[in-house]
Amino acid sequence: AKFRPDFVENDGNDNYFISDSNNDVIWFYNRSVSPMTVIGTTVNPGQLKIIAGTGAQGVGTNNVAATEYMLYDPQGLAWDPNRGDLYVSSYNAHRIVR
Repeated sequence: AKFRPDFVENDGNDNYFISDSNNDVIWFYNRSVSPMTVIGTTVNPGQLKIIAGTGAQGVGTNNVAATEYMLYDPQGLAWDPNRGDLYVSSYNAHRIVR
């Protein structure tokens, strides 16, 4: 599948969240020297890994893991480091999800 980054959000520690509307997922790039757990997914140093979305277009249901939540054209991102919450604009689903 072709990777199409739409929006990049820095987590405040020079690691990056990347929305990918072509694959309907959110990636995380860990630039640190230690593994990090981000919204339930462990990402090793230097690794780019999907942390949200299934890869299928759709409208997600509540109370599922971030990697089981369906996104539809995710675009804008906002990271709340105090709560550890990522807000995603699921553009074609007309929703902002956390």
